Amino acid sequence: MSFLEYQLGNTKLTINRKLSSLKSLFDYLQNKAETSDLKPYIQRNVMAKMDLNAIKESQETIANRIEGKILREDDFESLRQFVAHDFGEMNKENKRIYNFHQFNRERDTNIVSLILGSGLRLSEAAGINLEDLDINKALVRVIRKGKSRRLTGRSIEKLIEKYATAFGKPSLTVHSLRHSFATRYHLENNDVPRLKNQLGHSSIQTTMIYTHLTDEEMRNAVNNMDR
Repeated sequence: MSFLEYQLGNTKLTINRKLSSLKSLFDYLQNKAETSDLKPYIQRNVMAKMDLNAIKESQETIANRIEGKILREDDFESLRQFVAHDFGEMNKENKRIYNFHQFNRERDTNIVSLILGSGLRLSEAAGINLEDLDINKALVRVIRKGKSRRLTGRSIEKLIEKYATAFGKPSLTVHSLRHSFATRYHLENNDVPRLKNQLGHSSIQTTMIYTHLTDEEMRNAVNNMDR
């Protein structure tokens, strides 16, 4: 931790992310993965006793950090149109990219639309089966933080990264699409308890981040009225 903080200059938040990754890896090697003779890869999890840095960030601070990484208003439909059509036109001279896009564009558009329209987590979107769809009721059943053995979560991340970069918003990620949905939902409905349930948050305090994002928009709108 000293090396990460003082020699690499990482913030406490960045250090926590790196430690969390290591803790997840060591937990997997000790408690889930098995060798060919059905034994765990490691007997002692040295990361189990490693505590994360205590960080207290206000909801407003968190909101300000993600504010520049989300879509607003017409960007929702613009991104969907880009994935469905414009990306292919942009790469029409490259037959390999163009043909690959034509083959996958309906799938990719549906993935982007699903996350933007529901706020699902990456793992939840990747874990959906055809039988989970109820077309008549316009519903999809998801297992919170579930697993997928087909199109992997990383595959979805990579396709979002590809479209986001070409779209001119390289900071967009699957998680920021989820943030975009939540911000728009709160702005249009102002119903934090229902938004909490939709996002699958365990604490309503996590959901309150989005009230700070939309409150800023409302302040700007009022201020613009005086100009």
